[in-house]
Formats: sequence, C-alpha cells, structure tokens
Amino acid sequence: MTRTATPGQISYIISLCESRQIDMDSYHGVELDENFPFSLVTSVLDYLKSLPRPIRPAASAAELTEGMYQTPDGQIYKVQAALHGSGKPYAKRLETETVDGPEGPQTDVWFEFAPGAIRTLRPEHKMSLEAAKAFGALYGICCVCATALTDEVSIAEGIGPICGGRSGSATQKARFQLRFAA
Repeated sequence: MTRTATPGQISYIISLCESRQIDMDSYHGVELDENFPFSLVTSVLDYLKSLPRPIRPAASAAELTEGMYQTPDGQIYKVQAALHGSGKPYAKRLETETVDGPEGPQTDVWFEFAPGAIRTLRPEHKMSLEAAKAFGALYGICCVCATALTDEVSIAEGIGPICGGRSGSATQKARFQLRFAA
C-alpha cells in the first residue's frame, strides 16, 4: 500500500497554487487528490515555493490624495505631498508611546515617515471625515496635522480650527473637505 499525502498537505499545495495563480490539478500526470503519493509532496512544495508570487498592482501614488488613511490591519497613515523637491505624495505612519508623566501615564502621538508605505495604501483606505475626527478626539491631536489640541471645541471635534476650516477662505474650507473620503 502506497502512503498518501495528508489532507493538510493537499490543502497547503492547493493554497500555494492559488497564491501563485497556477491551475494545477495534477503533477507530472498524477492527480492532486486524496490518492496523491506522499513521496511527491516535498518536490511539489519545493517547486511551488520557488515560483514568484504575482505582484499585486499597487495604487498609483497619483490616485492617493492628501489625508488620513487606515489600513485593514488598523494602522493609520497621513498622506501628504512633499513640499520641497518632487511634490510627490508620501506617507507617515502614526506612532504612539505611553510614558509616565507627572499626572500618571500619558500617550505621546506623532507621525513618522514610513518608507514605501505609499505603495501599499489604496484609495479605499481613506478615512471618512467622521472617522478622522473620532481618531483626533481619541488622541487629542488634530486629525490632519497631528498638532496637540487645546481648545474644547477642537478637542471635541478632533480637528483644529485651521485644518477644520473654521477659519480661512471658502477655498481653504473646500480644500479641507477633499482630504477625506465621502
């Protein structure tokens, strides 16, 4: 009696085929089913693992507009255009650190440049204005520029008066609205 691959091994082979976008019902004429020989498992796995993974088409940085983005894993990024030089968009990742302060633990919050993150963000990750304001209220920082908020209204709204368009021209207010997903 020939030893056969386990259901887990067959499942793993199938998942590798799917991730490599390969339609493989058999290997060298041997059907990939519950009778697949155990002796071929290692060679099939080695072959599949050696194949490159298809590159997922990244969103063009041009498709991303300035604003706050939250990836499915919960990471928050701020996308902005380079002020000097290229003018191309880049991403900063939200960083937090809890430290002991004079009145107990306090959380420091800042945005830090995240090399390559702009290539992983998608337009659908853009936060709505309401979500960005909730984020800003939670951390006590402006959801646009990450400045610490001191005014009661700003803290409640999670956004400062300048970034929130409470001051400035109609053009500034319209530009502010474009920073968030509808």
